[in-house]
Amino acid sequence: MDQIKTVIFDLDNTLYNYDVCDEAGKKAVASYMKKRFGMEETEAMMRIQKQYDIQYASMNPQNAAVHSRLIRYQMIVEDLKKPLFPHVQAMTEAYWNTFYDQMVEEDGITDVLKILHLYGVEVAIGTNMTTWVQYEKLKRLKLGMYIDSMITSEEAEAEKPTPEFFDFCMKRLGRKKEECLFIGDSLVHDYEGATAYGMPTVWYAGTAIRKGKKEEPDHPFPAERINSYKDCLRENGLQMGEYLFSW
Repeated sequence: MDQIKTVIFDLDNTLYNYDVCDEAGKKAVASYMKKRFGMEETEAMMRIQKQYDIQYASMNPQNAAVHSRLIRYQMIVEDLKKPLFPHVQAMTEAYWNTFYDQMVEEDGITDVLKILHLYGVEVAIGTNMTTWVQYEKLKRLKLGMYIDSMITSEEAEAEKPTPEFFDFCMKRLGRKKEECLFIGDSLVHDYEGATAYGMPTVWYAGTAIRKGKKEEPDHPFPAERINSYKDCLRENGLQMGEYLFSW
């Protein structure tokens, strides 16, 4: 497709199953809290989830630090009046080491990225998160070799779905919005955010299908969607929603 020069992918729950990894990471932290603080794991899991809500409510929502597990577990340790050392770092390491071990790329995504990269279509990541962690995820997924640009909300100082995030993407990529295709799993942050910005957009529905989500009468699923990356593969290219990349 001549018009689309860059495909921007969200990362979490778009290139791999974030939910499974996050749940496993939280369970590892709860296990640590049981061993070191004497808390029941169910209580610890509730505390971890509650702290997620507190962190978002107490910080600037446009600051990527709202995603920081280090800060999240620091807040828990302080609230429990336990020593910061060694617990904050140990809890953070328990979360991320377990998270990374659970990571598996979405079926077919490696072939999609490989084909786009091979035929000269720029591939970028547009993600709400701190930068180091997203680099580490792509390394663990063995997808980094196909990525040309990484744009995080930490660098942009704005989160999806704000237009400031997408403005920053265009500035960094040196592209016009109509030259980019955005693909992501979140209806609000990815699909609606990029669509409202005026960028061609395709919803990645694989995560919603996996969760068994159903359409609501007043909020139907987008027609432009990808159910599986394997479905995108064609003999002469890629079909991504209405956008055909053929060579």
